[in-house]
Formats: sequence, C-alpha cells, structure tokens
Amino acid sequence: MLFFATNRFIFIIYNLEEWTGNSFSEVAYSFLSAWHLDFSQTSYFVAIPTVLLLFYSVTCWQFILKIISWVNYILISISTIIFTAEISIYDEWHTKLNKKAVLYLQHPTEVMNSATNKEIFSGLILILFIIVLFIFIYKKWVMMKYTLQQFYWYVPIIGMLIFPALIVIGIRGGLQQIPIQQSDAYYSKSNFLNLSSVNSIWNLGQSFIENRYDNGTNRYKIYDDSVANIIVKDLYAVEKDSFPQLLSNPKPNVVLVILESWSADLLKSLGGFDSVAPNMEKLIDDGVLFTDLYSSGTLSDQGHCSLLSGFPSQPNTVILRQPDKFQKLPSIVNHFKKNGYYTAYYFGGELIYGNIKGYIYYNQFDRIIEGKDFDNKLPKGKLGYHDEFLFDKVLTEMNTFKQPFFTTAFTMSSHSPYDYPGQTKYFDWGGDENMYVNGAHYSDKCIGDFMQKAKQQPWFKNTLFIFCSDHSHTSPKHTDFYNPHSRKIVGFLYGNVIKPEYRGLKINKMGNHHDIANTLLNQLKGDVKPFVWSKNLLNPYSKDFGFSADEYLIYFYNKNNAYTYRYTDNLFLYKNFISVEDSVKMFRYGSAYVQQLYQQYLDY
Repeated sequence: MLFFATNRFIFIIYNLEEWTGNSFSEVAYSFLSAWHLDFSQTSYFVAIPTVLLLFYSVTCWQFILKIISWVNYILISISTIIFTAEISIYDEWHTKLNKKAVLYLQHPTEVMNSATNKEIFSGLILILFIIVLFIFIYKKWVMMKYTLQQFYWYVPIIGMLIFPALIVIGIRGGLQQIPIQQSDAYYSKSNFLNLSSVNSIWNLGQSFIENRYDNGTNRYKIYDDSVANIIVKDLYAVEKDSFPQLLSNPKPNVVLVILESWSADLLKSLGGFDSVAPNMEKLIDDGVLFTDLYSSGTLSDQGHCSLLSGFPSQPNTVILRQPDKFQKLPSIVNHFKKNGYYTAYYFGGELIYGNIKGYIYYNQFDRIIEGKDFDNKLPKGKLGYHDEFLFDKVLTEMNTFKQPFFTTAFTMSSHSPYDYPGQTKYFDWGGDENMYVNGAHYSDKCIGDFMQKAKQQPWFKNTLFIFCSDHSHTSPKHTDFYNPHSRKIVGFLYGNVIKPEYRGLKINKMGNHHDIANTLLNQLKGDVKPFVWSKNLLNPYSKDFGFSADEYLIYFYNKNNAYTYRYTDNLFLYKNFISVEDSVKMFRYGSAYVQQLYQQYLDY
C-alpha cells in the first residue's frame, strides 16, 4: 500500500500543472479515495506468496521463503516500470497506461526514437531508485524472518480455511453485491485527480480483460475502409435537413429519465400490455412518442453511453469500462454546460456498476447524487433506494436549481430483485416475468406521482421531459432473443414546452436510443457534428434503420428486413428479408456499420 501511495505521489508531483487549480485537501483526498483499488490490487499480489506460504507450512522447505522474496522483487520491479511508463503516457495522451499503449512496445525502436535522451535517462534513474528503495523496505520490515523448524498440522488447515476467503474478499473490494470497479476511486470533477486515484496496475489489468479479444486489428473488417466509410455515409445521408421545431423555447429546462430495463412490451401504445404503465400512457397521450425505437445494447452502461454520448454499443466490449476511451466520446452534457445550464445526475443505487460513476464524473455534472447520499433512515432495497425516494429527492433539489437546468434521473425498481416497498403484488400474471411487470408498475406509479408534483412547480411550464429506456428486457411475451424486436424500448417526450399542435404526435421513424442526442440537440439548436452515429428521428428524410450488438452478435434491421449475425461462426441466427436483393443490401449496410463503429472504438 505504501508502494502504491509513493508512486501516486510521484505521478501527482510530476504533473503539477494538472492540479494547481484544485485545493490541497482535494488533491490529498486522492490517496484516501484510492484505498479500495489499492487494496484490491494488493490482494492480487498477496495471492501468490500466500499459496507458497501454505505449501511452506506443510513442507518446511526453507528455499520457498527465498522464492517468495524473489516473487515480490519481480512484482516491485514490473510495477515500477509500469508506473514510470505511465508518466510518459499521460504526458502524451492524458490517459493511464492501457493495452493499446502496451501494444506499441511491439515496436521498441519507434518508442525509443520518440523519446529524448533526457526522458530515457531520467526514466531509468527513477525506475532504479524506486526498485532499490522498496526492495530495501521489503527486506527491512516485510520479509519473513521467522522460519518453521517442523510441521504443525493445524497451520495449513487454518490457512486453507481463512486466507483464500480473505484474499477473494480483498480482490472484489468487500462483500457488497457489485464487485469493485475503477469508478470506486472517482471523487472529483478533475479528471486528472480521478485518474491519479485509480491504481495503475489494476487499471492495466482491467484494460487487458476488457480488450482480451482485441489484438489491435478490426475483426469485423470486410471492406476496404474507404468503401465502408462510403456505405455508412450513405446510411446517414439525408436529402433535406428538414424537421419540425416541437418546442416553444429553444432553451428549456431538460429532465432526462432513464428507465431501467423498460421493454416496449410494457406499454400499450407500443403494442404491449395495457395495464402495466397507465401513468406513462397518460403522458404519451399528451406528448411525442417514438414508436419504433430500439436499444443498441443490453446493459445500463451501454444505455448511458447511447443516451448521453450518442454512441452505439459495440460487440464484445463496453467502452464505458475504459476511461482512456470514454473520455474521447462526445457528450450532450457539454452542450448544456456551454449554454449555462446547471447539470445534475441522480441514482438511488451505487454508480460503480459498469464504471458509470467514472463516466458521470468525467462529464462534470455540477451535482452527482447516488445511494450513499440519501438519508439512510429511508427504506432501502438490495440494490439501493427505491424510485419513489429517488424522485422525491430529484423534485426537492430541482426546486433549488437556477434555470435552465439539465437533470438526469436513473430509475432502479424495474431491475431485479424488484424489492420495491411493501411488495404489493399488483398483477398475478406474467409467469416467470411476474416480478418484472410488478416492479415496472411500481416504477410507473412513482413517475406518475413525480409528474403530478412537478406540474405544481414554477419551472414546469418551461421544462422538456425525456423518458427513455437504457435497454430492453425479457417480457412475458418472451420474444426470441435473436429477434431484433426483443430490443424494442420506450422513448417519448413530454412537457408544456412542446407546442400544442405537436402534443399526441407519433413518430414512426425507426432508430435507436443513440439517435436521441441528435434529435434533442437539433431542437435546442446545438452542435450535432460530434454525434456522427446519431440521426435526427424527427427528420422525415432520415433513413429507417436500427443497429444492436451483443458479444459477437450484430442485429441490423429496417422496416421490412432484419437479420442477426454471429461473427464467430459466420452464422445467421435470425433473418427476415423481403428479397435476395434486400438481403445483400442489408448485409452490406450492417457489415460496414459494425466495421466502422468498431474501428472508431479501436482508434479511441
């Protein structure tokens, strides 16, 4: 732990200009905030000597102690090289050391030529100094001096019962439901201080895990890049940039409600059940509904990326789990901050899941509230505080915000285990998805109460509400997983700021939730150029199509055709084409789409 803290201190001192605008206490807090990841990485390192010590307790072979010491010497040396390399990497890329950077070491000559003699010499001196210092500390205060002279039967038994469990708990960061994530170390609006708190060894290991199938080449490449680029541009080309202006004010307050796991099957308006979401149905009757909207992924972190960055999900990886990549994404939050909006994000659970916390902090919301910030006297479920308490907090705090404001609220009660307060069973039907529809109904009730209270607030008349799912979910209809219809989600706009003539409008344009960014910013007269994967759903000239990804699967579909393709064995798991010509055209579009999308992910 001292070793990690020392290297963090060197990193912070070396990058003095990065944190001079922050208070000393905020900089110092990075050492405390780093504790969980540092301890997790320490537990990984301790695992090897522990196995050797257990073996030693049985055999009493003294040379095992020497092996343990050499294991630690090697860990100190390798870690020091990583820490030192990260200083140069951050100076160049403003990211932590990751797999992409390590792959550059395949060309050591190029690396050496890009560094000055002073950088090389000072780097070697620093590496040597830290290694010598910490090997000395290890020998002086850590190395095991006591040796076993005989076998004690109870020692390995106690060790086998206790130490593996303690190490596993340490590695996962405790006994909480969600294992430790990079974002556990995030605490500041300064990206540099957050990155300083993230353990470099842990981060590098995570980068290799997240990119375990990535060898630096695009496995989805079929066409020449220039050809694929032309195909994708054709997909997004519009004959006219024409669309209705729905809003009476181009600078309204905006409230984005991210609906956890809401399938389109939960709404009668979208062809689903007629009793699950009566409150949202009322809002839709007076709002603007997107009738053919699909999620690009299956996870909440993917949904956040789609909604806030207009960036589709990628097959077999999640960009939000990689800070070096997600910091290159565009963000609608930037639009709001540039235009004087106060920004806030609310969630009743813990944001560490999928590294959402790191992404939210990087986007510099003015106020970020999660489970730990709620009154602990409130009833709490297994995942966090229920939706009624989430919306109560959102409403109470929004009344104190200066206008205009952008607020994001992420619901939770429609996520398993659906342990909402009282456990009132609203419906007996639904089979194995009975608790899902009950949890969704409770969430809809909370939204209804929230909106009734919101209508009484002075800011309501100038507020646009956006309701959209983060992803879909298996419903009692049990649509086949490989059928793109299983990805259909909820998405609609509501508010007095919508002009009366557009209230009750149904938009039948097919698209994804990553198209919300372009659609919204066009209404707010914002810059949509950074959102290259997002189209305007209100433009009648936009092409009808959608894309989804999951592991090695890609789904590509339009109004009349659809297919699901698995790249591991080049197999269509679902296909529905009107004609042979359409099948060729659709596969060409889908293949070029995933090729270009994945290439951009790799380039990040």
